[in-house]
Amino acid sequence: DDDDDDDDDEEEEDGGGVDASTAVGDVLHSLLQLCASKNTQVQLHAAAALSYPCRHEPNRERISALGGVPILLELATPLPWRPTGLLRSAASVLGNLSLSPAVREQAHAVGGWKSLLLLGKSDARARFDAIRTLGNLAEHPGLRKAMLAEGSLSLALSLLKGSDLDLAAQAARLLGALSLEEGEKGRPASSASAAFGNRKVLAAMGASCRAAHKATATKDAESNGSVLPEFCSAYAQLALLEEYQGWLFGLDGVEVMQRLEAYVGPGRANVRVNLAHIIARCLRLPLNRRIILERLTRLDDRTDAFRRKATEEQRALIQKEKDALVTGREVRVLMDSLLHGTPRKPGTLVHYAEALERLAEERANHGLLLQRPSPEHSY
Repeated sequence: DDDDDDDDDEEEEDGGGVDASTAVGDVLHSLLQLCASKNTQVQLHAAAALSYPCRHEPNRERISALGGVPILLELATPLPWRPTGLLRSAASVLGNLSLSPAVREQAHAVGGWKSLLLLGKSDARARFDAIRTLGNLAEHPGLRKAMLAEGSLSLALSLLKGSDLDLAAQAARLLGALSLEEGEKGRPASSASAAFGNRKVLAAMGASCRAAHKATATKDAESNGSVLPEFCSAYAQLALLEEYQGWLFGLDGVEVMQRLEAYVGPGRANVRVNLAHIIARCLRLPLNRRIILERLTRLDDRTDAFRRKATEEQRALIQKEKDALVTGREVRVLMDSLLHGTPRKPGTLVHYAEALERLAEERANHGLLLQRPSPEHSY
């Protein structure tokens, strides 16, 4: 076999049967040709080999230019005769490859991304990379609407409820990217808003984030190092939706933000940037601005309107007022921690300043903003 390969190389130097666009010694092109082989074992090893150079953007762009995206999307299709190892290798390559905007655009153009949806539903061993790839592809604006229509949301939601926290983190990433679907005037589309605003999604996200925090606190930080930062990144995208802006400024949402702020792993600086971003986005909602500055209208339980309500409704209104006071206090503590804590990236201060800008928008807030002088600190 080795002798035959040598003979083939000599023929290629003479130009026999070789595409004129092939560069001499282009290993990426050779690996893609092997991926297109009829032999599944050859495909398996070639795909596994491609996953390593795909970690670098120039190689990702080269593979896209060589037409490798449709070949690899085809290899990731879970057909009955395709070995699990090949599916895993193809999904792993696409997970790295799809970090490139050029690859996302090409995947959109050829429509082969649906194979990853099938893979995410059918093959447990390849599921992680399939969902990771879908999360990357959902960053491409042209794909989000189609991905929502084809069932990506329900798949991601089902994976949030599982015990695999790394997989849940990738599902959260996918949810966050899908929520960026835009309607008119750059606002989140009503379809995305309706899909992500339902209580099941909110409950699943909150429960998964709590579980990830517990795991990170009780296990080796390095082994769980990427889970909470992935959740925080997803929340930073989901916070574009008013339903999430409202939920994050409730007791459950604030608890999630507190757990994220308590993360001390290697991605802590990025988590703090995203937390500041979340708070700044949430303060676009007028109700949240009133909550943080304690400007909500105080409940008067002596009025006839209040007394006419059923006892349960009265209790709910009183509890809602108490919860809002607690939320405002806890968010202010979070903001102080983001301002004075470490490590600090410039982005943290940018979003913190944006949050103050939101609070200062309403003239009625100006007096409240001056009531407590800010402590001296070097920024």
